[in-house]
Amino acid sequence: MTDAEGPHEYLIPTTSGEVTQLPANWTENDPSSPQYILNKPTNVSAFTNDAGYITMDSIPSIPTEVSAFINDAGYLTADSLAELNNQLAAMQHALDSLQQVIEDDHFLCGTSTVTDVDGNVYNTVDIGKQCWMRENLRTTHYPDGTEIPLSTTISENTPYRHNPCNDENTVPTYGYLYNWPAVMHGSASSNANPSGVQGICPDGWHVPSDAEWTQLTTTVSSNNEFICNDNADNIAKALAATMGWYSNSNDCAVGNDLSANNATGFSVLPAGLYYDGGYSYFGYDAYFWSATQGNDSYAYNRFLRYNGADVASGYVGSNKNKAYGYSVRCVRD
Repeated sequence: MTDAEGPHEYLIPTTSGEVTQLPANWTENDPSSPQYILNKPTNVSAFTNDAGYITMDSIPSIPTEVSAFINDAGYLTADSLAELNNQLAAMQHALDSLQQVIEDDHFLCGTSTVTDVDGNVYNTVDIGKQCWMRENLRTTHYPDGTEIPLSTTISENTPYRHNPCNDENTVPTYGYLYNWPAVMHGSASSNANPSGVQGICPDGWHVPSDAEWTQLTTTVSSNNEFICNDNADNIAKALAATMGWYSNSNDCAVGNDLSANNATGFSVLPAGLYYDGGYSYFGYDAYFWSATQGNDSYAYNRFLRYNGADVASGYVGSNKNKAYGYSVRCVRD
């Protein structure tokens, strides 16, 4: 470059390392002039988009509030979050259902047991397409933890349980006797199959309707192995236990040769009943509640007698039998 008084001359190196002198007439308006480049704006605000530079206007504004986001832009919105929560809830429900299926697959009626809220464990028996408890219920509480009062009085309205023969030592083997209000736990009468009445029964089990008792007896009656003397009505021995019954000489009676009883494994024991005359028929009869009422005063039951060969249906002694204490067997849902 020349001295300060002379025109500016620009020297640039070439690729070969030599210095080339540029024309002195380059001006700041000549885009190819270094002077032009040196005089470009230094403030970002001076740039315009027409010149091809990025400006503040050319950058999309980004929402600062969640409510300003829209899902079309790929942002997470309140609506999409709610939908996500719904999907997660559906997935959890599916997982819970799968867990139940797994547990059900591992339940083998006749081998698996059921436990009530008190921790009592019951054996089960598979008859036809039904899974029954093969022991009488002996819980002192409902599945929700509410206690069932022990009493020596009767009531058509207040739930009660009773010791068979008024002896607490009988309970581990024979279970409790319950009145109908205790069995139903506020549920309405049902003759559906299944009844849909959990009532006093453990979770996953229910009180059998009269129709379910009929299914049981029909299944047993249709199997020649379970009937006595080729009479389809004579099925009581196939259902009665081999112990606890008074003896009787009547042909095909439950009390005639106890060793021939219980071909089904149902194991009915003669816990008797509790009624307005007190405790009766312990060792002689067995009575079981259904979830089906006949009217406001009585409900249907099934019973076996030590001197009988059939399983009877109806009510015993009075049309106010809802106050009476009978045994309970539950059926698996």
